[in-house]
Amino acid sequence: MPSKIMSKNIRAIAIVVALLLMASYFMPSSFIIKADDLSDMQKKYDSLETQQKQVLQQIEQNKSSKTSAQNQISSLDQNISLVTEQVDLLNAQISALNAQTLQKEQELSDKQKNIVDNTTLLKDRLCALYETGEISYVAVLLSSDNLTSFLNRIELLQTITEHDNKLLSQMKTDKQVIESDKKSIEDSRTAVKNSQSILMGKQNDLAQQKDERSKYINQTNANINNLESQNAEINKQLAATDALIQKTIKERQSKGAYVGGDFLWPVQNMSTYISSPFGPRIHPITHLPSFHNGIDIAGGGIYGHPIVAANAGKVIAMLTGDYYYGNYIIIDHGGGISTFYGHEYKFEAGLKVGQTVNRGQTIAYVGSEGTYTTGPHLHFGVLLKGEYVNPLNYTFGNRK
Repeated sequence: MPSKIMSKNIRAIAIVVALLLMASYFMPSSFIIKADDLSDMQKKYDSLETQQKQVLQQIEQNKSSKTSAQNQISSLDQNISLVTEQVDLLNAQISALNAQTLQKEQELSDKQKNIVDNTTLLKDRLCALYETGEISYVAVLLSSDNLTSFLNRIELLQTITEHDNKLLSQMKTDKQVIESDKKSIEDSRTAVKNSQSILMGKQNDLAQQKDERSKYINQTNANINNLESQNAEINKQLAATDALIQKTIKERQSKGAYVGGDFLWPVQNMSTYISSPFGPRIHPITHLPSFHNGIDIAGGGIYGHPIVAANAGKVIAMLTGDYYYGNYIIIDHGGGISTFYGHEYKFEAGLKVGQTVNRGQTIAYVGSEGTYTTGPHLHFGVLLKGEYVNPLNYTFGNRK
């Protein structure tokens, strides 16, 4: 009986072992987490970069608008200053015209007093002549002792008459002149006041424009602060997503030893010219300082030339639509060493994450996908334990 139980147990164990072996055969390797995880992370990263680009553009637009508004305020200040000076000058003119008007009014008052006094004197004289009776040349002749006395009296009478006539004429002329001067001053003062009113309206309008520009600048500053806060938040998300991508890539790297052997030059039968080396550089398109985490192999400038695996290994990442690299592949070679292939035109048909590839096997084709590329080439990188290192530190068996 015990032997039968033991036999059954052995058969059960054998079945479990067989099932486990079958499961291990059909299941992907343990370092492959999910084929789509890394792609989703990269899509999120690229989406964040697109958002960041839009936010940075809006920040620049707002800063440009702010600078323009500040320049407008500076121009408005100059115009307000000029108009204020003009208003001050007009105020001075009005003060001078008021003084002239007062002077003319005083002159007119004095002349009017003289006219009144002379008119009274003339009236008194005429009354005296009237009271003494009508004066005629006969009366003057009869009252004269001799011819000389007569002539003298006639001349005196004529002189009095002429003096009175001149006095009346002068009084009339003086009054007309003063009235004319006064009217001229009043007309000038009215014209100056009209100009002053126009300028003050312009002054108010300019001040209102300045106030509107100032409010616009305040709103623009608020927009910039809000956008910069958004940019800071996007930077945090970018850093977190990038860290997660790097963590995922490291997790997908095999824990075994390096597969061994030298690397193959990844673009065979083509130029080995390196158009951009590893390390610090000035970007050829943006002209900004940057760090190049691989080498650019010119690849003969031919779209579609085959790219081969630099060594045997497993594909741990295949991403499309990356902002910088367009399409790229990462192959793990064991020992914490992986190779990176970017800007591909397309992947080799049937290639997938988790697949084992041989040294020299075609994995993709040269392209110019991604942002800031200068033409068809391969961006080739080497990662050691997740960190990019200079690919030329490694030996390439077929590089001429």
